[in-house]
Amino acid sequence: MKILVYFSGKLNEPRGTPIRTRNQIKELTKNGFDVFYAGHDVPEGFAPERVLMLAPPLRRFGQLARFVREEGIAIVYMQTSAGIWYAPWLRFFTSAKVGIDFHSRRYQEEHVYKKRATALTAVLEWLELFLARSLHFGTAVSHTIRDYYLHSVPRFLVLPVGVDTTLFSSTITPRPDVALWKGNATLLGYAGNTKWYQGVEDVLEAFRKAVKARSGAFKFLVIASSGSEDVEKYAKEHGIGNDLMILDKQPHAEIPTLLAAADILTVVRPSDPVTEYSFPSKLPEYAALGKALIVSRVSDIGSYIKNGENGMIVAPGDAAALERALLAPEDAFS
Repeated sequence: MKILVYFSGKLNEPRGTPIRTRNQIKELTKNGFDVFYAGHDVPEGFAPERVLMLAPPLRRFGQLARFVREEGIAIVYMQTSAGIWYAPWLRFFTSAKVGIDFHSRRYQEEHVYKKRATALTAVLEWLELFLARSLHFGTAVSHTIRDYYLHSVPRFLVLPVGVDTTLFSSTITPRPDVALWKGNATLLGYAGNTKWYQGVEDVLEAFRKAVKARSGAFKFLVIASSGSEDVEKYAKEHGIGNDLMILDKQPHAEIPTLLAAADILTVVRPSDPVTEYSFPSKLPEYAALGKALIVSRVSDIGSYIKNGENGMIVAPGDAAALERALLAPEDAFS
């Protein structure tokens, strides 16, 4: 069966959506689907004739429809709801079944993080739900996002964020320079966006207090995919620079060897209309490394992490609970 995977972003970026897209392409191919790709770059191992390099948005309507008809595509699977504008067109001008993999409430993300006007956000969300009625099916990273779209897309499957276990596993050897820097300290690790809405500030605050309580006992590795200025500023202001290793964006294949040196990995997002519907792609990668986890209870995280068994769950924004988890890990991870 021929399936066209559509993603309008940069496929090789070390971020959640590109990682999920690459994993899905890999699994679809492995399970016998005849996979084509529409995007701005070429997936590894793909012949050029199997890739549609996307035209500008307005020209894309005709371009996609022609490609689907000419190649005999049976399913068009769009990554993120950004593809919702093309769904009605493809449904009515091709014979393909059209679906979307929903990752978040996209317009709420722009409202919360980019301060888009409330009224405009409401209009765009209504329009998106209306257009979603043209879909044949949907998948989602969490039950909360499925429930939000379910009345518009009746055929819906929750497809949890996956992980490439050829990259992330408990047998990975830590990178020597990181292991040497760590020494005998307990190493806390984080990889990803370091903007305020990822909760990194709470982790830094808890780490600072833990270092103050037990000098030399803790170190923190931060791999900042979004720029490290805020973390560096915090470290300088609070005098914890010697206990903090900050790395800028790294190739995805390098992340496992860096995080393998850590004892505890963390993702403690705040609770808002974005985090309660999305799901952190880093979490299954953390878990595949076999590390202790400190997470916040947002979205579906509580379905995968059991408090005191495979991690510690703290309330969003509770830096004091994070500090307690660092100072008494035997209580959280016994």
